[in-house]
Amino acid sequence: MILRCLPFLLLLAGPAAAQQFAISLPPQTASTPLAAGSFQVAQVVDARADRTTLGFAQQGLDNHRVPANFPQGLEKEVLGFVSRLSGVSGGRPVVLRIHTLKITEETRASSERATAEVTADFLVQQGEQYYPLLAAAAGVETKGLDVTGQHAGNLAKVLSSCLAQLAALPATAQPAAGTAPLTWAQVQHGDGYQPYRFPIQKTMEPKRGFYRTFEEFQQDSPSRNTDPFEVVQTPRTNKKWAGLPAIEAYYLRLSATDQRTPVRGVWGFSDGHDTYIFQRGSYFQLTPTGTGYSFTGAALPDPNDVTTGAILGGLAGAAIVSATSNTGPMDYEMSVVTGNLQPRRAPDGFGAAADTAAVYLYRRADASPAEPLQVLVDGKAAGTLGPNQYLALTWLDRRRDMSICLLDAGKTCYTLLPIFGTATYLMYGQKKAADQPALQTMPAKEGAFHLRHLHRQPQ
Repeated sequence: MILRCLPFLLLLAGPAAAQQFAISLPPQTASTPLAAGSFQVAQVVDARADRTTLGFAQQGLDNHRVPANFPQGLEKEVLGFVSRLSGVSGGRPVVLRIHTLKITEETRASSERATAEVTADFLVQQGEQYYPLLAAAAGVETKGLDVTGQHAGNLAKVLSSCLAQLAALPATAQPAAGTAPLTWAQVQHGDGYQPYRFPIQKTMEPKRGFYRTFEEFQQDSPSRNTDPFEVVQTPRTNKKWAGLPAIEAYYLRLSATDQRTPVRGVWGFSDGHDTYIFQRGSYFQLTPTGTGYSFTGAALPDPNDVTTGAILGGLAGAAIVSATSNTGPMDYEMSVVTGNLQPRRAPDGFGAAADTAAVYLYRRADASPAEPLQVLVDGKAAGTLGPNQYLALTWLDRRRDMSICLLDAGKTCYTLLPIFGTATYLMYGQKKAADQPALQTMPAKEGAFHLRHLHRQPQ
């Protein structure tokens, strides 16, 4: 939410880095999970399928989402942290390969929630080849009235957990028999990764019973598996939910009034074949996706609506908004590491689909020179840009920077890794000072305002 004077968090300065929230890992730690002489992380590889952000933090009274990143890049930041953490000299060298490292921040009726998660593996080098030694995963959740300042600490905790998992191995541990060797190029590309699998992912027949917590779901260990119950599915009458049944679980023991008692106060349950999550007053069936789970559930309230409700009516107002807003269905991805739910939102206005980064390059009338300029994207012609015109560009590669060049007198170029599912606005303008860039990112509201104005102009 509101940015304060935090030891490890700051806003990136400068117009080219506008609307970015930077996270730096703590400079010190109290624990050293790697025993001296056992292992030493010699190198960190960023093998994430999406390198655009670490996630989003919420800022301001309106809780607007701001993409978060390490200011020095993931590999340098994490290597510095694990080197400080382990304190190992002369240990067996390993490569730490990060496949997922992300944060989330969510506004609820009476508090905020922050999560961090990591999936990674450790590799050992033999000659010119590399072998995966251990897959690791960790997640953490914290709560509070303002959790923005907790992201650095949460990331430190999950990375420390991965090191602790490595420390549990004997220093002489070897890759599993039959493990295929990898070249350095394959290591960098993320090949050969076998994700860490929780017990719930290893069974075809989950244990029947109720999961009191998400951790019980992870471990396929329902704490209440003796109470008899039945699952009832009924058609929904709301047109928004056409084709999606209402799912309810009832205890088979009857109450004093001989009424079925619905199951409440649990994270979810399993009927011995399928698993279900309890979300916003209803149960929804989970579908395995390989790396996590997906389901169609109830739409979450907009953070802005919850904040407004809290301002107008305190916690009661926020709770009312949470219970009544956005009652239609929404598709979710659920992380098996943290249980975090990630909505799949549709594009809106000048936005972008979840698998696309939209970049809008525009030019105001005061730009100089006046003639149209050729635009290159990744070295290939993408169109021309004249005064009072814009180009809608797309980018599909989450691993590689996008390079945009305008063939003016100085061949103005700009490199960025745009955020997917959102719109990035770049303005080409006349330089009014020697240190002012001719091409710069613009705040989303300002860029969208300019684009709407240009959209109404004849192109």
